[in-house]
Amino acid sequence: MLWDLQKIIETYYEMNSPEARPNAAHVVIQYLMDMKLDDVSGNLRAALGLLAWSEQATVHWELGYMEAFVHTVGMLTQSTFDAPEFKALSNVTRHNLENAYNALQIKVLDAEEKLESFGFDRLWHAHGVSTSHPAHKSYGAFRDFVVSFYTQVYGQWPPPAGRNGRWLTRSMIRRLQEDFGAMYDYLVDRDVGWDGSEERHTRKWEIVPRRPRPEGFEADWPGLPITDMFCSFDSFYGYAHIPHPYPLLPQTGAGGIGGKANGNHKEKKGGLFSSMRKAKAVATRDPKEQFQTSIAFNGATNINKLGTSFESNDLIDNLIRYEKSLQLTGVSPPDARMGRWILLYGILQVVSTLAVDTEGLRYKGTQYFLCPQLGGCPPWV
Repeated sequence: MLWDLQKIIETYYEMNSPEARPNAAHVVIQYLMDMKLDDVSGNLRAALGLLAWSEQATVHWELGYMEAFVHTVGMLTQSTFDAPEFKALSNVTRHNLENAYNALQIKVLDAEEKLESFGFDRLWHAHGVSTSHPAHKSYGAFRDFVVSFYTQVYGQWPPPAGRNGRWLTRSMIRRLQEDFGAMYDYLVDRDVGWDGSEERHTRKWEIVPRRPRPEGFEADWPGLPITDMFCSFDSFYGYAHIPHPYPLLPQTGAGGIGGKANGNHKEKKGGLFSSMRKAKAVATRDPKEQFQTSIAFNGATNINKLGTSFESNDLIDNLIRYEKSLQLTGVSPPDARMGRWILLYGILQVVSTLAVDTEGLRYKGTQYFLCPQLGGCPPWV
């Protein structure tokens, strides 16, 4: 159809002088965009047709090609490779589509493996990590909490697989991105970030505050080298560092009123939470201590900075109740918060591999993923 329309326009103006003839391909492109006929979402045949027309030497429409390419990869199945519309494409486009399809399937499978149990053991493989650290206990308990939460949401976790054999969908990834993105905003210390220097003798990356803190700051704790844990995890999987990799931590000083994280994980003898190092049953907790613990955790959040713009979120509501009520033997509030943060870091990195759509797409209302690799696209550039 597009070829026919282009040919009709060329024929209509062929009696005009060359400089007076409009570019027929440009006329067709403008018409497609004005009428939104370039929306091929959910229509594999239309996407393949737009790809074939856009890659013609007389057209070379980059925007249309990229839009069609991304949607085609999302809709591809093994049977598509034998379809006549697919075989009508150039060899290089077929090659790039197959590579992008295979790479996307690997990303989905990799995400399913990690999100099935929210297990990120690789985070604990860094040198100097002690799995007997209290934060590891909190990490495990929080993982159980997350699995339980999504079991209630979806009826079971992971949910049943669909017709394509995959249980992880785009809508599910978007839900996870929304939930854990909100948790990140709620807990993150935005005054702490990465400092990278190739000239540093020890290591390139350090987690540092943007401005000096009177109480000092040390991101790494004995048995819990957070910097190396995140760096090795990101390096192993090829992730870019999350910009602000450190959480707000409950204060552990006398009085227990929560404040900003200072990165110095040192409990004062006789402080409010020192008793939590002892084997103490939840039922025997002092009521005053429970309220002080609640204040400490509430204080170590960004809720006041976010203000009324922070939308209600079921996962955050459950997290608030969870942090106030859970009592892990031998785990202080800073250890507990850090263990949860480590799990959150891993989840965010995995979710980001599928949640970020290709930039510049005009149409995104789909149930399939829109984040394929784009190497060699478009082939004429």
